Amino acid sequence: MMYLKQTSIILFLLFAINVAHTQESKMDNTLGSNYVFHSEVTGEQQLLQVYLPENYTANTTEKYPVLYLLDGQNWFTSGVSLLKVFTGTETGYKSMPDFIVVGITTNWKKRRDFFGSNNKKNAINFIENEVIAFMDKNFRTSTERLLFGWQFAGGFVINTLAEKPELFSGYLAATPVFYNPNVIDNLFSEHKKLNSFLYVAGTKEEESTWVKPMVNILTEKAPKNFDWTYKEISAFGAFGHRISPVETISYGLRAYFHDYPLLEFKNINAFNKKGGLNYVNEFYKKRAQRYSISRNMGYRGMYLLVRLAIRENDYPTFDLLINEFKGSGFIENLRSWQSNTCAELYLKHHKADKAIDLFNIIVKNNPENARVFNGLGKAYLKKGERKKAIQFYKKAIGIAEKNKDRNLDNYKADLDIVRKQFQIDKTGYNNG
Repeated sequence: MMYLKQTSIILFLLFAINVAHTQESKMDNTLGSNYVFHSEVTGEQQLLQVYLPENYTANTTEKYPVLYLLDGQNWFTSGVSLLKVFTGTETGYKSMPDFIVVGITTNWKKRRDFFGSNNKKNAINFIENEVIAFMDKNFRTSTERLLFGWQFAGGFVINTLAEKPELFSGYLAATPVFYNPNVIDNLFSEHKKLNSFLYVAGTKEEESTWVKPMVNILTEKAPKNFDWTYKEISAFGAFGHRISPVETISYGLRAYFHDYPLLEFKNINAFNKKGGLNYVNEFYKKRAQRYSISRNMGYRGMYLLVRLAIRENDYPTFDLLINEFKGSGFIENLRSWQSNTCAELYLKHHKADKAIDLFNIIVKNNPENARVFNGLGKAYLKKGERKKAIQFYKKAIGIAEKNKDRNLDNYKADLDIVRKQFQIDKTGYNNG
């Protein structure tokens, strides 16, 4: 009985220590910063949520685009999440430039009237002269701004575009309601040239009353330089209505920054139709001008093009690209498996000397890579240099055995083929 009591006491103490430790480790999950100011337009205290890109503090001179999210109490976290996924270094692939996220908290009960057509001038005044002014004064903002709104706020986005198309460079509207579609018609009558961007999304069941008439006007009358897109969301009902903001922000940002990701093509035919290397070089030149970044596509951008030729076994395009990228450090920066696929394409097309040159570059950085030595064996075999081929095959097998390489049996099979092909007896094999 005494033993049970002692055990219970010990277990209780361990539990208490664990709970205390858990409490000591607790931290609040803070996302960005909150700023409060008194709005002369609304007569209320206004809350802004601001999230800065991870490089903001380090890059002390750079200015950033700003994504303004109406109803920030609902959509601010979505904007931050997309920023982190599309631009964060943890993802390993940056598909958008860094930008600032601003959530504009709204009075949920008053938002219908505040964003309505009758109040649009006051609401635009609030956004322009209080919210944007605050951000431009306190943060390094660029002239690129995007405005997002959903439902009533989506209708306000359309009205803002019609009233002040130059205030934002991009307008994102999710299932917009309570606006007059004819304001877009009036916009085109007054502005023959528009540099603005418009992205509208909504479910099919909701498009008839508000969105469809505007899409018809856009289709018939939008100037050629006006960049607009309508996306039908496949979800429906209450879920479709409430998921439309997330889809609109995601796809809207992707469309707005469409020329930022590294260039990819579906196939070689698409590459050639666009203009091949001339198109590629012009793309990166324009990309550099817009985003103030290097026009160098880097080894990753180069490999996206080379990989396409490898996948389609298109040697002429492959050779064209490899020659274009010579002297750029492309080959030297490739990972070993990427370099191997390049060298192996040379072998497929009976370019043994080029394959050997490339395999030798790989060996310098990867002296314990069995695949490289096996590739050298194949290359020398194609040249008819049996002894060298056997030496490299054996080297590959030795490394594979030491590293427990899953391809060991394949390397042994390659060597056996040489033995059978040239009828090498056991003594010849052992002596190399």
